[in-house]
Formats: sequence, structure tokens, C-alpha cells
Amino acid sequence: MLKIRYVTVLLCFCLIVPQLIQAEEKTAVPDLTAKGISQFNAENYEEALEILKQAGEKHPDSSITAYYLGRAYKETGNYPEALRCFRNAVNMTPPYKDAYAEIIELVYNQGDMKETAAWIEKAEKENVSSASIAFFKGKVLARDNKNAAAVEAFNQAKGSEKSLSQSADYEIANAYVRDRKYNEAKLSLQAVIAADPNSELATFAREYDAALDKGVKEIKTWSFAVGAAYQYDDNVVVKPSSDTVAGPATGKSDSSIVNTFSVNYQPTMKGNWSFNGQYSLYNNTYFKIYKYDLMIHSLGITPGYDFGKVAVLLPTNFSYTLLDESYYSDLFTIKPTLHFNLKQGHALQIAAGYGKRDVRENVIGVEERDANILSASAAYLYRFSNGEGFFRLRYEYSAEDTDGANWDNRGSKISASLLAPVAKNVKALLSTEAYFQRFRNINTNSGPGGPALGFPATPSKRSDDVYNFIAGLLWDIKKNWGLNVQYLHISDNSNFPIYNYNRNVYTAGIEYRF
Repeated sequence: MLKIRYVTVLLCFCLIVPQLIQAEEKTAVPDLTAKGISQFNAENYEEALEILKQAGEKHPDSSITAYYLGRAYKETGNYPEALRCFRNAVNMTPPYKDAYAEIIELVYNQGDMKETAAWIEKAEKENVSSASIAFFKGKVLARDNKNAAAVEAFNQAKGSEKSLSQSADYEIANAYVRDRKYNEAKLSLQAVIAADPNSELATFAREYDAALDKGVKEIKTWSFAVGAAYQYDDNVVVKPSSDTVAGPATGKSDSSIVNTFSVNYQPTMKGNWSFNGQYSLYNNTYFKIYKYDLMIHSLGITPGYDFGKVAVLLPTNFSYTLLDESYYSDLFTIKPTLHFNLKQGHALQIAAGYGKRDVRENVIGVEERDANILSASAAYLYRFSNGEGFFRLRYEYSAEDTDGANWDNRGSKISASLLAPVAKNVKALLSTEAYFQRFRNINTNSGPGGPALGFPATPSKRSDDVYNFIAGLLWDIKKNWGLNVQYLHISDNSNFPIYNYNRNVYTAGIEYRF
């Protein structure tokens, strides 16, 4: 019995010990690797790289060799090779787990957030934790606008590694600003400055803190604007271009005074929610042609939620129009919108909308223009010159189903707008639009007798191509005061002479904002 036990123990010893020796050999630092590490620690990175290359060839299964070879490649600027070595180090037996932090840093710096998040998840599954991993986890969460979780990760990073405290506090301040927690952000910036007042990051923090102070003061829950302008319109009554329609094109121009007033409500909201409300008044009073005096009241709200890379907005608006002090029309619109943040300064908006319009009966026959309006649009937006400049390219398709058959139409609208700084406190505005409107039904005024009223002699469907062009200058002459000069040209090329016209409008005005 003793012999059997002895044989069993001896057999186990013979099977297990070689494996332990082999594992120990893999864990142990080979002599050549140790020499390379010594050169690396002495910051002789080129020498360390050559030695560790040799060590890697001699010990291809050594995870510690792969790890330090990766660090040598990283210090000499060969990041692809460094990443390859670090990946080898975590896939060998036993894995060299410190390589996880290196992989995460390199992949993050490549801008691949998805792969960075995947490596962070792998590290956590392997129970690998470090201040560096926590720091980059915070960076990834911040990029996804998960600011509360990002703050937690940055706090973990600076709690584990004191050298990361200053950088972590700076990132925490950024996260708080995105969540509109300005007081908390200022406290974090003060911590950045206190950690090392003479550092470059402390300089940035001071500038950030000053900008934040200014920005918070300028953020107003309520803001108002009052404006007055002189306007000259060479075709107030929108007379047809041809003298053969409705008599000679005379007595159609006039000057007017335009008054505007607006109230904007934008509360500071916690988290990712946003809200904007606005009331505006537009009043155009002509000197001679009083029956075209125009007044428009508009009320709008835009609630929204920002998911980070995409924001959901719900612009809702109601406008009420009076012509010659009498009700003319009203319009209700709601337009769910997706706003996609692309690269810095670039954005894309996609929207679908519904509108309900009521219009008093037209003077020419029974042409009911009350309508249900469906629309879809896409726009590209670009901000430049630190947000001072703006460019937008937009396409919209609309379908108006009206009570009166003569106004049923489908339309395509293409527009481009540019606002660009041209001098100190001066911006130039350029905008153009083409609207191709196709009416669906044969107009009841066309046919025999139609030419007398400006309609075709044969039964026809109406087709309009409308072109707009705007050029202007906006000048901030002093604090809260703005001066603007603008020219507008409208050209409607219609197959119905009565709707075929050209119009030029010149405006110069001043606005006070408070």
C-alpha cells in the first residue's frame, strides 16, 4: 500500500513540477529582457528598443518582453508597433495585465471610441483596474455626454493616482459645464489651479474660469429686442410684371416704417434638457398704401433633449396675421427635428412637420386657402470663426392640401445662407432660395374669359418658380445696439400672368437688445 502511495505522489510530482517550472520561466524576466528594461528605465529608449527586439525574438512567448518592447516602441513614436506588442502581451500566458492601460490610451488617441470602450470592458472583466483606465473611461463617457458617470470615473482616477488629479479636475469641470452645473465647474477649475498654479493647465483653467464667469453673466433667462427700420418696397401690391394684366404697373411702390419686438425665454435646465420660448411682433406700416399694412404675432416654443451626438427638438409655433388691421390668416406648425453633431462645427438636421393654416376668403372668386400642410426637410449646418460665422444648406419638400382646389400644391424649396464676419463687429449676410411650386388641379379661372383676369385662355394647371435673394450687413455699433442694412429681391416666374412679378425691398434699421 505504501509503495502505491509513493508511486502516486512521485507521478504527480513528475507531471506538475515541469508545468510549474515552465510557468515560472514565462513569468521570470529573461536576462536579455532585464537588460532592455534597465536601459528603458535609464531613458535610453533607442538602446532599449534594440535589446528588447532581440529579447522578443529569443523569447517570443514572454509577455513581459512584449510589454516592454511595446513601451519602447511607444517612447520612440512607433505607435502601431507599440499597440501590436501590447495586444500580444495581454494574449500570452500569463497575460501582462499592465498592457491593458497602454492599449486603451493608444486606441483612444486614435479616436476610436468604440474600440476604447471595448478594451475598457475587457480590462474590467479581467479585474484590471488602474487610475489610467479610470481616466480614459471618463473620457469615453464624456464623449457620449454621460457626464455624471464621467465625473465618477474621473474622481476614481484622481483618487487612485495623485499625479492625475489636475487633469481629472479639468475634465470634471468640462463635464459639469456640459450639464450646466456652473458653480461645480468653477470649484473644479479652482482645484486645477491650486494643484500647480504655474502649470500650463492652470493657465488654461484661469482663462476657462474667466470665460465661464463672463458666459454665465451673459446667459439670460429673459432677453428682449426692440427694432425700428425704414423700408422702401417697389412692388407693395405684388402687381404682375406685364402691363397687360390689371392695367399699367404704376402706383405700386411705397415706403414704410417697420417696428419689431421680441421676448426670448431660455431657462437654465439641469441635465440634457433644453427649452426655448419666444414671442415676436412684426408691424409694417406704409406711408400711402394703407390696405397693405401688415402685423404678425408669433409665439413659439422649442423643448429638446441632447443625447450627445444627436439632439431631439420639437419646435412648435403659432402665428396670427392682420392685414389692414383685420384678420388675414393664422398658421400652426409642429416640426420634430433630429440634430446630429458631426465633426467640430458641422451638423446635420432632419425634420418632418405638420401645419394647419386658415386664411380668409380670397378676393378672386371662391379660392379657399385653408390647408393641412405636411413637410420634410434636411439641412447641413457649419459654424466657423469661433461661432461667429454660419453657413446653412437646406432642402424642404411640402404638400399643401387646401379646401379650395385652385391652391392644392406640392413644392420643393432649396436654400443657402451665409453669415460671415467681414470686419470688427461687422457681419455680411447672403441668402438665396429657389421654390418650385406645382399646383395639382386645373385652375377654375383659366379657360375662356381667363385672359381678362390674367389667367390662361385654355384650362391649365398653375406652375410657379420663385427665386429670392438677400444681401445685408449687420453692425454691432456699441453694446446692445445693432444696425442692419438689407436688400431683398423676389422673382416669381409663373405660367399664370397674374402671379408673375418682380419685387425689390430695401431696408435700413436699428435694434436695441437687453
